[in-house]
Amino acid sequence: MRFSAKILAAATVTTLGLTLSPAGISPTFAQQNIAKYDTNKDGVVSMAEYKDAQAKRIEKKFSKIDVNADGVLDQEEIAAHKVRQEKRRKKNKG
Repeated sequence: MRFSAKILAAATVTTLGLTLSPAGISPTFAQQNIAKYDTNKDGVVSMAEYKDAQAKRIEKKFSKIDVNADGVLDQEEIAAHKVRQEKRRKKNKG
């Protein structure tokens, strides 16, 4: 159980964009990320808040791929999404 908790903590830190430095986590950066996910404003991010944020992110990504907004992804939409991803990657590489 302890091992699973450590993995979850590491995944949470990574997903929230927190980076560890020799001096520790930047308090301002950590506060900004907590504020982003802490919907009930209690100063911490619960599992429910974290799951909700991830669900919203997934729904947004799904909507971008589902260009005809029919609620399902077909082969053409997935293929077109792959092409858009590759174009973005090439553009970002220079």
